[in-house]
Amino acid sequence: MKYIEEKIVQMNADLWEIVKQRLRESGYIIDEKERTATLPAGEESPHLFYYWTGSQSRPYKGLKKYGAGNDFKPASGRVALTSPIGRGAIHNIECADMGSITTTANMPPCQIGFYTVEVESTTYTIFVGKTETGQPLTDKECRRIMFLPVVEFEEQDKKSAAWLRVSTGGTMFHELDRFIDTETFIQRQLENRTSAQNEEIARMREANNRKKADLERNLNAVRAELKTAQGKTDKGLSRLEIMRVERETTLLIKRIKDIEKSLHYDKMKLEQELKAEVEAFLGKSKLTARLYRQFILNVKGAE
Repeated sequence: MKYIEEKIVQMNADLWEIVKQRLRESGYIIDEKERTATLPAGEESPHLFYYWTGSQSRPYKGLKKYGAGNDFKPASGRVALTSPIGRGAIHNIECADMGSITTTANMPPCQIGFYTVEVESTTYTIFVGKTETGQPLTDKECRRIMFLPVVEFEEQDKKSAAWLRVSTGGTMFHELDRFIDTETFIQRQLENRTSAQNEEIARMREANNRKKADLERNLNAVRAELKTAQGKTDKGLSRLEIMRVERETTLLIKRIKDIEKSLHYDKMKLEQELKAEVEAFLGKSKLTARLYRQFILNVKGAE
């Protein structure tokens, strides 16, 4: 619990650093001690960014005052991850496509790429990289390098906001792109089905099994009719009645053979229908992974 609380404090502190920079650039006066941002008296509320409402993009105009404290009032001006100012600031963070860093570690040069992968409404993150000799670096190895202390950094190439990076689909192909298998994330999404989805799939299977059982019952019903018809021949019947029973028996035998012949194919058809129904429910037939490259870093150790 203490660990979570410490992380929340750190996240809020990092968020305040992002937000206050944007507010400062928009003319707000920053009080570092109180962690507040105030619009000078008489100044018109500036347009800060556009935000997505769920159906359309709307402009967001700044309030007169913002604060990072948990008890800051009004609550509409409180800087938090869930607040409009918090979400908007993060959404509009600008980042260069390329950069370079020098770490304190004694390490050979390498190149690391950071990517996001969107599957349905879920966003996955992954690092990939390669050494100077072309040896691939795993996500775990890249993250270990990214945690190293940095003594020098430089942003290169053009800068663009996070939302623009996603909406445009990234830039041209980079050789690190080929290290990412998007099918892995599609499978992970399918494995992360909710219990409600599993229950619905179980209901589909039960309904399909009932249809198969109906096929078997239909066959057994006709077999019972045949048994009844065959039993009639043991009784004292006239020649005309015997001929009628024999015709009925012959027709029932033919019907049973036809049902037995098609039973296997009918069950296979039901299996295919179930598979299509489940895939349509899960969206697998339309499930795609969209890959976005966020940045590429050239990393080297301190000399």
